Amino acid sequence: MGIWLSLLKGIPILYRYLSWNFLKNLIIVLLTSLLLAIFVSVLLFFNFAKIQSFKLLLEYALTSSAVYTPLFIPILELIALGLSIYTFVEKKLNWIVFSVGISPKSFIKPFFVSSLIPTLLLFFHFEFIYPKAGYLQHITYLRAKNKPIQNGIIKNFWYKNKEGVFLNFSLIHLESQRAFNGLYFAVDKNYHLRWVSYIPEATFIVKDNKIQVFARNIDFFTQKSAKKLPVLKLEFDYENKLLKVRKPSFFSTTELMDLISFAKRTGINYYPYLWELIKRFLIIVMSVLVPTIAGVYTFASIKREEFVEKISQVFLSLLAFYIALLLFQSLVLKASVNPLYGLLLIVPHTLWGIALIGKRGN
Repeated sequence: MGIWLSLLKGIPILYRYLSWNFLKNLIIVLLTSLLLAIFVSVLLFFNFAKIQSFKLLLEYALTSSAVYTPLFIPILELIALGLSIYTFVEKKLNWIVFSVGISPKSFIKPFFVSSLIPTLLLFFHFEFIYPKAGYLQHITYLRAKNKPIQNGIIKNFWYKNKEGVFLNFSLIHLESQRAFNGLYFAVDKNYHLRWVSYIPEATFIVKDNKIQVFARNIDFFTQKSAKKLPVLKLEFDYENKLLKVRKPSFFSTTELMDLISFAKRTGINYYPYLWELIKRFLIIVMSVLVPTIAGVYTFASIKREEFVEKISQVFLSLLAFYIALLLFQSLVLKASVNPLYGLLLIVPHTLWGIALIGKRGN
């Protein structure tokens, strides 16, 4: 405890004040955003729901707020930072600070360090909360619309049992009970293939909370041999809720990395899963860049009008980032553009921020 107190005392009081004020405002903004997200979700629920249930309403509102609000953490950080710095600019306290020889560039430290806290929480959110909340929101939406979960089309379907055996189908048409372009394989603890079977087409039925898959004339390969199976019959629990893996957002970050590795080994399209991983990475990086860059840029404002103009510029650049994110996501999912190009989306903002910091440091 004494070590931490010593470290805390070693931080200049102004830095501590700015960091604490930023985090306090961020908590207020975040809670306000969560309440707003819940309110909007309630309105949407009444618009589409065919089953009016308070339990479904509560589940949909809470899970929707948990899914969407964290994606906009960089914007919420910018609002919190604006509230924190505005008082300094309005009362010209920042110029008192500069008059004693402290450069605007020095304020990289408090904003950077304080931004690491929400960034770390965002990382854990993507790992543990975001996937489960997204799945529950999707299931609640289907139930509220009185739409059977077993209806529709599932793309890039994955199933895994406890023995490390995987089943993948590129497309499943649930109404006709047919599945296409499938792989049935097992891996060892190092994720190396033990055996694999290619299933061009299969049929299935749902019976007694079990799903039974049937396929004929299947090629079965191991490291040492190959043979053809006249009939392949698989059975697994329906309680595993297959739609849980309908979207890449239903996976944790570590699961996405494992799934990308599996897909590369088996020749399955891994772009949607790689893009989900890159998208989360971009948002996490922006959650550090935004308060760091915007803090230095706006803290040196001379007048209130200049502060409003500068923070508006940062907001518009951040808005452009989100628009580019959505457009690029469409290219990945519809045109199969390599998701790695999405990393370029962060380059303009990074270079712009470095230029601002360098300029303010002169």
